[in-house]
Amino acid sequence: YLGAHTPTDVRGGLILGLFFGVFWWYVADAFDRLILSIPHVGLLILFVSALVLMLNPQPRPMTPTFLQNCLLIGLLSGSAIGFRMEMDRSRQTAATVATPDVENHGRNIFLRILIGYTAVLVARQILKVLLTTLLRCIGVDPSPNKTKKQKNDERNKDMGSDDDEDAWGQHVEVDVQVPRILRGWDLWGAAFLKFFSYSCLAWLITCGCPWAFEVMGIHTKLTLITAQQQ
Repeated sequence: YLGAHTPTDVRGGLILGLFFGVFWWYVADAFDRLILSIPHVGLLILFVSALVLMLNPQPRPMTPTFLQNCLLIGLLSGSAIGFRMEMDRSRQTAATVATPDVENHGRNIFLRILIGYTAVLVARQILKVLLTTLLRCIGVDPSPNKTKKQKNDERNKDMGSDDDEDAWGQHVEVDVQVPRILRGWDLWGAAFLKFFSYSCLAWLITCGCPWAFEVMGIHTKLTLITAQQQ
């Protein structure tokens, strides 16, 4: 506990975490089978994700909740789609995939962690810059902050400074970050940026990296075990 939330927040988080942990312990296998059995499940997941976001609009005054929901739903959607694609790919290539290198198991684990984390961090920065640039090219600004010029004396006044004199000639303009309220297409652009970028990151983790590890020969063998097999 770092003082960022009240004790009630912490207790509520523990209770919700325990509830969802028990809930998914019993329904996870059924959810996996559902994802693997529905045809064109990716389109269905995108439709449900858009519906959930539209039912949870941006509050006024602006809070981070809506964009955080876009991030979380993007992670869930990308994970589900990546899981389906990875299982389909594994079935198709099971006969041609080489046996994992058991002798260098420890080295392969280190390489997977190093390459995987690096790929996710690099992909996150590239997606953020690329998508923001593309959205701004069509007149949409998805950034919740904007930079404006503000004089030092104005900034000091905003911060409650009593020094109104400028004996040293410090009236210079500086860049400051000023929060703004996202409206209209800018809000949709910010939602798309969060959802799409984190969907891609989740897909990279669940499908892209495992495929790359097989190509590099540092993969491992993972089997989907259901409750019926236990």
